[in-house]
Amino acid sequence: MEGAGKRQILHTCYVVAADGATGGLRDMLGIAMDGSPVLGHQLNIYFHADLSPWMGQDPALLIWLINSASPGLLIGMDGARRWTFQRSFDPAVESPQDYPPERCAQIIRDAVGATELDVDIRSVGPWTMTARTAKTYRSGRVLLVGDAAHQFPPTGGLGMNSGLADADNLGWKLAAVLAGCASDALLDSYERERRPVAVDNARHSVLNAIRMAEVGIGPETARIAARLESPDPSVAAAERRRIAEAVPLQRPHFDALNQEIGYIYGASRHAGGVGGAPLAATDYTPTAVPGARLPHAWVERDGERVSTHDLLIPGFTLITGPGGAAWADVFAETGEGVAKRTVVIGRDVTSSDGRCPELLRIGEDGAILVRPDGHIAWHSAEGASPESALAALLDAVE
Repeated sequence: MEGAGKRQILHTCYVVAADGATGGLRDMLGIAMDGSPVLGHQLNIYFHADLSPWMGQDPALLIWLINSASPGLLIGMDGARRWTFQRSFDPAVESPQDYPPERCAQIIRDAVGATELDVDIRSVGPWTMTARTAKTYRSGRVLLVGDAAHQFPPTGGLGMNSGLADADNLGWKLAAVLAGCASDALLDSYERERRPVAVDNARHSVLNAIRMAEVGIGPETARIAARLESPDPSVAAAERRRIAEAVPLQRPHFDALNQEIGYIYGASRHAGGVGGAPLAATDYTPTAVPGARLPHAWVERDGERVSTHDLLIPGFTLITGPGGAAWADVFAETGEGVAKRTVVIGRDVTSSDGRCPELLRIGEDGAILVRPDGHIAWHSAEGASPESALAALLDAVE
């Protein structure tokens, strides 16, 4: 770069478009989006205020305030002084300029119910809730990642995590192609693996938003708040009972480990099990099959208790049972130029709780090959060999 403000020209083999939901690269490439472009509009108010008197010793991360004065969502950034407040916003009749610091401070005071609260407004900005996925993740040598490829409602917190998994999936594939270890066709597997996950995460996020409306967070907030504040005690009590019955139904919103890490690349349903009906978002069971995330198990290495995930390297890792020397020898001779590691249970590590061989389904003399992104590339139960499996993967043979 020759100087501040001067145009910079870069010559690259590939471009990763990670310019967010409002970036322009996707549109410049003519890549359309599937889904719902507008599900709602929100205003984000970032502020500093001491809310510790209301938070107690263990402050919640998310606090929904249902009232007629100033309903919205309070999000703790540090649980004490740094907060954001989300409230409904209608761009058809208002703009961010309608929310100067003085008005926003009063909105926060009304929401908390503290007329003398000292509020320092740091920023105010609108955002649009959508549920969209790019129809393709690749256009020539440009690949979309993160919010440039997909946008979800925040209900479930899957947006950023999906973007990180995108980068993890694409990063090692790009590295392999640029290093000459894999063909360009390997990059096509990025969309094949990650797009179905994004589509299902969008579905799950929208469903969470619909369920949230049942407890007063959404278009029915004003009506529900009016019932909760009704001068008729029986009306308020009935509404509280109804909400109490709806709260347990929110569990998949906040306890969705299977939705988050249970997907299996290549499986027909990315939110569920293998070869059968999909599992609930909350029902995660580690599964050692190709395409799944490597199951966690505790092992001992050099006297230290570590996870099976701590055994992985930024390359390919072969984990074998105690009698897996033959697998290790074959693996050592394949994939010239590819970073590799072999871990033999009983030699390099020991199974501290005895569950590792069982969870990985490798027994005494089996083996499992793990990709740089932590997903399983091959299992000895599937036949073939790690040599042929790695070669097929890098050549992007389906």
